[in-house]
Amino acid sequence: MSREKSFEWIKKGYQAFREEYYPNTKEIYRNLAEYGQDPDVLIIACSDSRANPTAIFKALPGEVFVVRNVANIVPPFAPDMKKHGTGAAIEYAVKVLKVKTIIVMGHAGCGGIAAHIDGTGNVKDDKFVGPWIRCLHDIHIPGDVSGKDVYEVTEKANVMQSIKNLKGYDFVASAIAQGQLEVIGSYFDIKSGTLQIGNDEGQFSPLLLP
Repeated sequence: MSREKSFEWIKKGYQAFREEYYPNTKEIYRNLAEYGQDPDVLIIACSDSRANPTAIFKALPGEVFVVRNVANIVPPFAPDMKKHGTGAAIEYAVKVLKVKTIIVMGHAGCGGIAAHIDGTGNVKDDKFVGPWIRCLHDIHIPGDVSGKDVYEVTEKANVMQSIKNLKGYDFVASAIAQGQLEVIGSYFDIKSGTLQIGNDEGQFSPLLLP
């Protein structure tokens, strides 16, 4: 996309926001500007452009605090003073915003998971993706899973591993123990537009609507 086309895309989207969306939400924005944000929900989702959590949950401005990264990974707790963007966002959401719910949302066709399975996240000149994808090595996959099924099974197992890692953050564990926080695993199927919810055993079932 050329620079001219990029600006045209920006302008078109912004115009739609100003003319169609903002008039119906301007009071929400004004209140958020004056009083600050107070979301109840933190969503940890993939950066994939096809799995937009605010669209899936039809969230209004200020309703959700969102963290997006490749493969919706929550790395293990590592307070080593290094640059942990995901951990910093989780800490801010839990300790400052005091969210009541954390949703980890995986999705079908995840490129990060495919890179992990196919080994493309381990190339020597891969400066960022490879090391990040290696966080997935802790995922346990049953030995009898093969073929195309391994991708979906791994995508869902990654959600459960991220939840396990989340509970290893001391401030998350403390909030859960005090009944102030719950953690939910979910999985979005892009093709069908359906959402599944995971249970404590790592089994996912469709979210049934009235």
